[in-house]
Amino acid sequence: MKRIPFDRDARTLYPWETTHLLKEAGFQQVLPPRFLFYFPSQLRVLRFAEPWLTRLPLGAQSYAVAIKLSDAR
Repeated sequence: MKRIPFDRDARTLYPWETTHLLKEAGFQQVLPPRFLFYFPSQLRVLRFAEPWLTRLPLGAQSYAVAIKLSDAR
């Protein structure tokens, strides 16, 4: 994040923080956090396995999928 200009002021969030912030903002989590980018460039031959590792909380980045709950009925 330090090397990318638009990420310089970004703050790293733990997956549990992301879940908490989504719920506070009125979202309903659809999927548990998923993790990405396990292998550095020196081990790029192993990247074929990354799609099977997304639930293992060791990747360099994570994401969560959520939907906004509607207030209007």
